[in-house]
Amino acid sequence: MRQLQAAFKLGHAQTGENPELRAFFYRLAWLRGRTAHVVFVADGADRPSVKRGTQVRTTPLWLQRILEDFVVACGFAWIEAPGEAEAELAHMNKTGFVDVVLTDDSDVLVLGAPVVMRKYVFRSATSPKHWSSPCTPSSPVNYKRDCSDHVRVYRATDIESKADLTQGDMLLYALLVGNDYHDGLKGCGQAVALEIVKCGFGQILYEALLRYPDNNDHKLAVFLAGWRYRVKCALKAGSTNFKRKHPALAENITDAFPDLYVARLFLHPLVSPVERYEAIPGPRPMDLARLGHLCELHFSFGSSTGIKDTFRTALWPGELVSMLVAEGLVKLGHAIEPVSCSMCLAVRSS
Repeated sequence: MRQLQAAFKLGHAQTGENPELRAFFYRLAWLRGRTAHVVFVADGADRPSVKRGTQVRTTPLWLQRILEDFVVACGFAWIEAPGEAEAELAHMNKTGFVDVVLTDDSDVLVLGAPVVMRKYVFRSATSPKHWSSPCTPSSPVNYKRDCSDHVRVYRATDIESKADLTQGDMLLYALLVGNDYHDGLKGCGQAVALEIVKCGFGQILYEALLRYPDNNDHKLAVFLAGWRYRVKCALKAGSTNFKRKHPALAENITDAFPDLYVARLFLHPLVSPVERYEAIPGPRPMDLARLGHLCELHFSFGSSTGIKDTFRTALWPGELVSMLVAEGLVKLGHAIEPVSCSMCLAVRSS
């Protein structure tokens, strides 16, 4: 929702009727053409009410309920988390209910998601030989029909084995450079934060916070005092992990660092019980009648001819993929809801 609203913030009047919804519709069409069942997760009412010192609106946006209608009509699932959507997604990923989390929010890694995916469009979506590098995106996420399916996947196991960063290291890094909840340590950039983390301070902090779950525990206070002292000494002395000394940054580490409330939000977020996930609907056919009604309500192409043409070009490829997958699962002996052939009839009649 943030991406869509930001994209059409300027020039909204020149972009047609409900451009945010229209862009979302085409994203759903793109996702429908992939062999995946997508579960959308929205923020819940009990998410933190203040982020980075700013009051957060906890009531759903007007756009949210309409997006949910489109998601369900496309055969996907939609749930509302009790708290933060990122925390819920990480929990669903950790418990094996979803295979991968598709998001641009790196906080989901700090929350412990094992596999995170980002989608990018490269310099040439149709000609891979013109890609400058498979790791150098030229622009952010793109869901157009002719767009490349190239994605970037982050695995927690690879981050730990190849980058030598544990979840505790990522937690301290987020506390230093800033995150969704806090601006971080004043004057601490990414490079210096990584140097601090490489000294092992993150994992030590992480283990202590798990060992002392009560913020008022005297033992935790004693530990934090010693931990801050060692971090300050390392910054002032410029140990082997630092390119230079950072005495000014050391002075910014006060008794208020790290913010324990923020750290606990990452360590023990509010999430649903695993049993709730069992009730989330699995893959099912698109509700074409419902989609047609939604398009008629919200889009300028919402006439009989316009809907038919749009469905044929945008939705038919995804419906075809679903039919093929369903047929394959039936042959393998897996039960699945029957795929509607109403799209076939619509295409033939047009």
